[in-house]
Amino acid sequence: TFSLMKTDRNIRLILWYDSRAHMQRGDVLRSGIRFMYINNEKVEMHILKVMPYSKALWKTLLKSTSSSEHKTVNSKVA
Repeated sequence: TFSLMKTDRNIRLILWYDSRAHMQRGDVLRSGIRFMYINNEKVEMHILKVMPYSKALWKTLLKSTSSSEHKTVNSKVA
């Protein structure tokens, strides 16, 4: 699963993660000492990779993944 994230400093990142929880547009992701939180709800999430956003890379990812894979645009990292 991957999402396009924006930090509170307006830095865009592409986040690859493994979780049963899926982020939706406008969700807020926050990290705690031992857990991740989506909209203040604790979730089990494993961050696989974080990459800087580029328009070309994002378009390539959207085109190359199946429609069954979950993609989120514009969630926020707090």
